[in-house]
Amino acid sequence: MKILRPILCLFSVFLFCLPVRLPAADPGFDYDRAGAHPRILLGKKEMRQLRKTVKENPPLGAVHARILDLCDGFLEKPVLERKMLGRRMLSVSRNALQRIFYLSYAYRMTGRTEYLERAAKELDAVSAFSDWNPSHFLDCAEMTMAVAIGYDWLYGDLSSRTRENVRRAIVEKGLGASLVPRYEQMFTTRKNNWNQVCHAGMVYGALAVLDTDRALAERVIVRAVENNPGVMEMYAPDGVYPEGYNYWGYGTSFEVMMLAALEHAFGSDAGLSRFAGFDRTAGYMLYMTGPSGLAFNYSDSGPGVNVHPAMFWFAQRYGNPSWVWTESRLIGSDPGRDRLLPALVVFARGLDFDRVAPPAEKVWAGGGPNPVVLVRTGWKDDPQDKYLAMKGGSAQLSHTHLDMGSFVYDAGGLRWAMDLGMVDYNSFESRGVKLWGREQNSERWTIFRYNNYAHNTLTVNGRLHDVHGFVPVTRVYREGRELGGRMDLSALFPDLKSAVRKAVIVDEKRLVVEDRVVGGERPAVLRFSMVTPAQAEIVDAETIRLTQRGQTMTMRFKGTRSLTVRTWPTKPARPYEPSNEGTVIVGFEAEIPAGAAETFEMTLEEAGK
Repeated sequence: MKILRPILCLFSVFLFCLPVRLPAADPGFDYDRAGAHPRILLGKKEMRQLRKTVKENPPLGAVHARILDLCDGFLEKPVLERKMLGRRMLSVSRNALQRIFYLSYAYRMTGRTEYLERAAKELDAVSAFSDWNPSHFLDCAEMTMAVAIGYDWLYGDLSSRTRENVRRAIVEKGLGASLVPRYEQMFTTRKNNWNQVCHAGMVYGALAVLDTDRALAERVIVRAVENNPGVMEMYAPDGVYPEGYNYWGYGTSFEVMMLAALEHAFGSDAGLSRFAGFDRTAGYMLYMTGPSGLAFNYSDSGPGVNVHPAMFWFAQRYGNPSWVWTESRLIGSDPGRDRLLPALVVFARGLDFDRVAPPAEKVWAGGGPNPVVLVRTGWKDDPQDKYLAMKGGSAQLSHTHLDMGSFVYDAGGLRWAMDLGMVDYNSFESRGVKLWGREQNSERWTIFRYNNYAHNTLTVNGRLHDVHGFVPVTRVYREGRELGGRMDLSALFPDLKSAVRKAVIVDEKRLVVEDRVVGGERPAVLRFSMVTPAQAEIVDAETIRLTQRGQTMTMRFKGTRSLTVRTWPTKPARPYEPSNEGTVIVGFEAEIPAGAAETFEMTLEEAGK
């Protein structure tokens, strides 16, 4: 017994440490309320009303015309085939979602049989795939959503053979695969976009087969409602999406697709939309775009700006038309080809575009695990408009770079301080690079675009940032001559006692970045870096001239300690990394004596000012 007791104790500890899966909470849905097909997002009566709205609303008419034009293009393309790119089939799933969603919408709106016939061919083709690549479950989720929309929206007009093949595929290759433990654990409780995209795809599949596979469908829906709150908590307290612009466009868009579908089917989203910060996140996304037309592309994001149908859902849901200021201007020129574009017409059908006005506030700031300060001095494409975006946070979040303390800056309609952005994942994974580690010695940080040397931040003694350090925003400047924020970067630098950065637009004319540092136990070398697409010329010991597209900016440096103005190349050592052609790093280096308190200031403004 004496021998057994410690063994039993250890076993008890082991059991206690295992993840506990609590019984699913009952969302209280009336599943019978979902009714007959079509039940996802739009019923028959609502679709008839939508036809009338599209005719009477020019912006939505433009989106509608764009969808039909793309559908006509799909008619000429080969039917989709199961093709892998590395470990992913994601591009095929995304093409399927776009084609089937667009074609189903086009048929319901116009009654043209060529759209129905082509949608049926795509449904037959993807349903016959051996699987939907559940080993990378995003692929499976997007394909399930695609097939579910086609099955539900075209239900009454599909042949019985196609209908049964599609239903079986949803049940076996979608929902059934999601219940296999090794696949389920990929997304169920993750606190990032995987949770949102995968649960959304599965909920769409469940809604599609609710009448024929009730028990399975209910299980999947309950699982989503039970586990989705874990990711919804990351919007707190103010709406910042920790994974940045691109992944807001991914994760939040699919989140909204799921919430809208639940609300339409059951009259409730089980309270998922009531999490703190979710009602503000559209404001975050609005201010993430500068007057250059480029996004604040921190983390794994590119600078391109897209139309996001989800923004129209937020504008309607929370009664704030200004949130779609950027979107409404984009769809007036080119609605794009977002695979969820038909949802824009659905979400915006009650929106009065005449009420869409620019936001009144010049500063938007939010806390949380990746806090940001976003400043935009104007919204009407005035060349005088300035834009400053800065971030804190840590490297321990999904898709993060060593970019804490970084910023971007727009003036004269151009971006002057930039973020190089993301890399193609497969280009590194295919060469065996371990892309997703987040420890201090992780291979991820050897990628040039991912480390601090290639971001608009500070580096000390040529070392990587401390990946476990967190950078808070300690002050926001919302009024008066200065608009911007202050961050405490101290946790990033073991070789300094402290480091505080203040970045502000002064008098709506110039950018000023001030860094106050206190040396550590030994002397240190401080490096200030800023990546720019401009041509850079060192003018004198304190000045760099930047030139692009016929415009010139002057960069001036001063400090309590002497500094050396420098430029650095952006070409990485490995040939398969992006070349970063047309960019350069500008900044300075300075020696910081042990224990010394030093201040450095960079001013960026139009030449001659």
